[in-house]
Amino acid sequence: MALELSITVTEDATCDGLKFYETTGQYNGTTNLVGWDELGLIDAIPATSTILRAELDITIPGGTTPINFDLYPTFPSAVTPITADAAVSYAITETALGGTIPSGVYLFTYNVWNSLVDGTPVTATKSCYVLLTCAANCCIDKLFASVGTDSCTTCNELKLATAIEAQGYLCAAEKMLGCNRPTDAQLMVDKVTFLCNAENCKCT
Repeated sequence: MALELSITVTEDATCDGLKFYETTGQYNGTTNLVGWDELGLIDAIPATSTILRAELDITIPGGTTPINFDLYPTFPSAVTPITADAAVSYAITETALGGTIPSGVYLFTYNVWNSLVDGTPVTATKSCYVLLTCAANCCIDKLFASVGTDSCTTCNELKLATAIEAQGYLCAAEKMLGCNRPTDAQLMVDKVTFLCNAENCKCT
């Protein structure tokens, strides 16, 4: 039995920010055997009070060096979110990520330590790939909205085909990431981005 960190990331509706949540929760002998042991019931599982450092690393699509965020003392948190509005969160702006938040596959790594000494092994860590789609969905919506009702049948058929193609690529990206294929998922998002740039959607 050991602590297993759990995290969730959401995108702002305006596509210019993210919210990070820890969803590990508190240890419960029936419903959550891998949560934070806030009551000191299990020696092998720490309480949040023993953690002295918490950080989040985000690797953006195409990036190799993660962007680091110091989350302490907001995190770690044993609060189990009931709703996103009520949960403890950490806001990440587009500026902090380099200026924009393009759609794509991002790698999030959440680390916690019970020591401030550099080089100390992490107490617990959680990494996961997350597909951010806000900008891509904005573009796809614009592509569908651009299909007119005028007499230019060829023009409208082309616009509709482009919108459907982009939507298909994004759907493929979601399924590929669900099958643990982040590289392939990013290739699909790149195709959506190419179509959006060609149509000048201006969603990022």
